Amino acid sequence: MKILDCTLRDGGYYTDWHFDKKLVENYLNAIDSSGIDVVEVGLRIPQKNKFFGPFAYSNDLFLETLNLPKNCEIAVMINARDYIKNDKSNTSLLNTQFNLKENSPVDLVRIAAHYSEINALPSIVNDLSNKGYKVAINLMQTGSKTPEVITKAVKQLSHLELEALYFADSFGDMNYSKILSTIKAMKEGWGGNLGIHAHNNMGMAVNNTIVSLENGVNYLDSTIMGMGRGAGNAPTEYLILECSKRSEKYNPSAIFPLVLKDFNKLHKKYNWGTSLLYYLSAQFNIHPTYIQEILASNQSTTNILTALENLKSANAISYSKEKLNSAFELDYINSKGTWSPETIFLDKDVLILGSGPSVSHHSTAIESYIKAKKPIVISLNLNKFINSDLIDLYAACHPIKLLSDIKRYKDIKKPVMLPFDSLNENLKEQISSVDVLNYGITISENKFKSEDKTCYLPAPLVFAYTIAAASAGRSNRILVAGLDGYSLGDSRQFEMENILECYTKSNCPLEILSVTPTTYKLRQTTIYNFDL
Repeated sequence: MKILDCTLRDGGYYTDWHFDKKLVENYLNAIDSSGIDVVEVGLRIPQKNKFFGPFAYSNDLFLETLNLPKNCEIAVMINARDYIKNDKSNTSLLNTQFNLKENSPVDLVRIAAHYSEINALPSIVNDLSNKGYKVAINLMQTGSKTPEVITKAVKQLSHLELEALYFADSFGDMNYSKILSTIKAMKEGWGGNLGIHAHNNMGMAVNNTIVSLENGVNYLDSTIMGMGRGAGNAPTEYLILECSKRSEKYNPSAIFPLVLKDFNKLHKKYNWGTSLLYYLSAQFNIHPTYIQEILASNQSTTNILTALENLKSANAISYSKEKLNSAFELDYINSKGTWSPETIFLDKDVLILGSGPSVSHHSTAIESYIKAKKPIVISLNLNKFINSDLIDLYAACHPIKLLSDIKRYKDIKKPVMLPFDSLNENLKEQISSVDVLNYGITISENKFKSEDKTCYLPAPLVFAYTIAAASAGRSNRILVAGLDGYSLGDSRQFEMENILECYTKSNCPLEILSVTPTTYKLRQTTIYNFDL
């Protein structure tokens, strides 16, 4: 029986893999005293063009600055897709990212992989094993696989030198019988250590982990207070209590102060964990990203329940922005528009305000800059951090966001730029009292083009819509604040990166300059430099 705590890795999806130094010290000390067998300190991603905290990279130089536990093994996780090239391991990249084990504090490397990536896993495992590391494989979304598929996959990996082979209940939808059938299927093709990574959508993560332990699974994942993406994981403090009944090596009381003080504060800030919506997503086999998007859109209860009902019958096991729009019954209508951006933007600097936390952090400097330099200020959707008197107009184009903010737009005394003719009749009626600047939009995959009264975009993202209008209006330049970016793996991050790539290849002549921190591939400066 081995408990593997992966708080700094899985919890990083909320903090962008940055944790307070004192919290990390307290955490590592508690782990060292608790009897926990393995601590997974983070990911080891190869990308260097994004800003994440150090636990997203977990390189050896950084790990050596930490007071790592002496009484347990140290692990990191990699995503298989990052290290695959031509269906084999990218050996040169692995060599860049991993030293020989004798020169590294890392003992175990875990590989998170989809079943579709299995053919490439042997070469990755062999490369890491040859460097001296223990290696484990974590097969994701196992709950949606039949026993036959599981056994076949496991047999393909059975010849490898693995410390453990994990199954991940990625949607948190596995019940008692599914756990048992999965374990049986894995044992038919694999005779080594088995592991479980349980998600808590249905509040069953601890129970499923203990059931797995009682049926031959010996590597057990958990995180402090269940901190992890979406509904989170099996809470370490509960799991270690259960395991301490079976082994005297575990000391649960070492974890309790960490929970009640350090991580309780984080939980109040990020509010991870199970909820009715995550429970329903597990019941209906709905990808949890749909729930994340729905919660972020601040929809009414009626709209949320309508979307869930539609997603139930829409084969929503994988995420799609179009499928989410359809779930809200908001089919997008292409339009040409009637308003020309040149009437406002011609030869002017344009400052676009996003909704990232950096707008709040630097609001005083942003407002001072606006007063001093007098750019045309556009708020993407509604912005509560900048004085509305300093905002010239608002921009909106996504029907879901429009629907959730519709009542607030009625109270705005400033113009709102939006593709009025793209809206359904219900939305048109609700927004009829607003001063609308009707700039058109046509959705066209991988196309970005701005014209006098309309634009062509890959997706109805308000940022894309706004920079298209600023370019069509022949602005002097485009500045952005609050375009912070999203967590690694978040579909919205990929979508925005695609938008920016399409923009750079388009007919739009203006460079975009970010005046606050961003993880996107934009040229950056600082709002504190008035001569920028």
